[in-house]
Amino acid sequence: MPQKQPDTAAPDLAPQLIKKLESVLRKIQERIAVERSPGHKFALIHMVEELSIEEWHAIASRLDLHGWLALPLDKEDGVPLEALRLTLEELTRQRDHDFLTGLANRRLFDRLAQQELQRALRTDTPLSLVMIDIDNFKEVNDTFGHAVGDKVLIALADLLRRSMRVYDVAARIGGEEFCLVLPGATSLQAYDLSMRILEDFSAMEFEAASGERFTRTFSAGVATSKNRRGFDTVEDLLRLADEFLYKAKSQGKNQVCTLASRHAVTDNPALVQVAEKQFLFTGKTAS
Repeated sequence: MPQKQPDTAAPDLAPQLIKKLESVLRKIQERIAVERSPGHKFALIHMVEELSIEEWHAIASRLDLHGWLALPLDKEDGVPLEALRLTLEELTRQRDHDFLTGLANRRLFDRLAQQELQRALRTDTPLSLVMIDIDNFKEVNDTFGHAVGDKVLIALADLLRRSMRVYDVAARIGGEEFCLVLPGATSLQAYDLSMRILEDFSAMEFEAASGERFTRTFSAGVATSKNRRGFDTVEDLLRLADEFLYKAKSQGKNQVCTLASRHAVTDNPALVQVAEKQFLFTGKTAS
């Protein structure tokens, strides 16, 4: 997750310059939000004198600006190439990742999920998708404020990163909604992983500014590809996972729903191979 720059401008920066720049930037962002054209991109370049790159970072942090290409200009050599490279890398990262949690955003999720589904079809291996929604999250924001709500989102995102394999994908696709792409994972394996994450998350305690402590849970739905070309698409998996998520919510929340629970599967050994039962998400299998 990116670290915000200090929220203060240099003392020698003229206050009227800050106000003028902030006003212009706000108007540009508002106009882009209203009149954006999907699929079209362009670069807006404007040189600002008497403003250092550190002062720009302070303004961008205060206004929560993302996706702006800001480069220091040397009087003799122009734009330092290393600064250009690092800035372009950061812009690419911002484009594909959620700013708050650092997870993949919806744009990157869609691309990676499609790639993994095509790979699953080619190799005849399973692919599971898990949709997660934090239970009663609006209550957190309404009771304790959005800053505390952000802490809950960040904590779940960090837990997802720690709990998954390096080639799994975790994305934040909505306000309190997350999605996992698990290559090679059967429905049972995805269910087990989701339950372990749910247990860890529900054990976390959060503290409000008042000192009050509280916990949260989530509901999740698991969908697994059937590896039938022309039948499974990312949209199919999302729709099915969302249906199971709705089922989890309607059954009381704080649970994971899929085609069969672990209890149902283990009661019928014909439904799953022994090797699948022993598989752990560390990538290891029992000998």
